[in-house]
Amino acid sequence: MILQVPITEAVSLIERKTGKAVSMKVVNNSTINVGYQINVKVPLLGHISKNVHMDVTIDKIENNDVFLHYSMRMPGADTVVNTLLAFFANDIHIVERCDNSCLVIHLYEIEEARKVLDKIDINSVTFDDNAALVQFDVK
Repeated sequence: MILQVPITEAVSLIERKTGKAVSMKVVNNSTINVGYQINVKVPLLGHISKNVHMDVTIDKIENNDVFLHYSMRMPGADTVVNTLLAFFANDIHIVERCDNSCLVIHLYEIEEARKVLDKIDINSVTFDDNAALVQFDVK
């Protein structure tokens, strides 16, 4: 079976859960570009805002874990990712950082996802122009 999740719905969900506004744009069937505005206070300069974007590619899904990698077109990409991962500070077991710009998201550690994953097996996640397509089997 395939579940189609509109990109606009994913953006709304992230904003509701984190209180942070992000933008998303499909790059290809396995990659999405995620944008976020970072605000930092710099001594002597005050507050500075910077829009950052990263491409996030889903490599595979295995045992309710999503393996992905990210790339950014700017120096200091790992610092930006560390800052973004700070949003998960209370749920540090959800996201695991690997070598070479790789992340693993442990879906079963997310309470809302666990309820669904007890009933389905996710096979893949791909993207089309306006949506994420989640292919799954019912248990």
